[in-house]
Amino acid sequence: MKVEDYNKQIDDLKKAIDRLSMYIETLILGSGRKFERLMKEIYKEELESHGVDVKKIKRKVIVDEKGVTALKGFEYEVYFYEVSDSEVYIFKFTIEGDKDSVIQLLNRKLLLESMGKKVTKMFLVCHVIEEEDKELAEKYGVTVIAGQVIGKSDL
Repeated sequence: MKVEDYNKQIDDLKKAIDRLSMYIETLILGSGRKFERLMKEIYKEELESHGVDVKKIKRKVIVDEKGVTALKGFEYEVYFYEVSDSEVYIFKFTIEGDKDSVIQLLNRKLLLESMGKKVTKMFLVCHVIEEEDKELAEKYGVTVIAGQVIGKSDL
């Protein structure tokens, strides 16, 4: 084996260790802004492959004043990326993606669209998701970025 091959293996190993370290940190943090920041860093390459500059993802709390989501007055934390003045991508960052995560994204889409924004992409960014939930998300137009997709037999 050539020295260059060993160097590449060492670089790959360093990246894997860094990623594992971030995984552990996210499990400890659980949620909150630090968690979302770590998730953006862990899945940066995958997000960028979809045309997202992670540095431009913003967080905002919006209120459903019209009752669009059936929860009039409810506050929603929304992570979004402005493509233009009227077009946005929205994100849900979580450890485990599931049906509830999909519903949360769809509610945020409804709410933003009622406010005149056009949601052209939705992203569920998670460490793990069951195959069935991934298929459900994709059925509703949600792009899933996950560290691991598991089947029922993996549980």
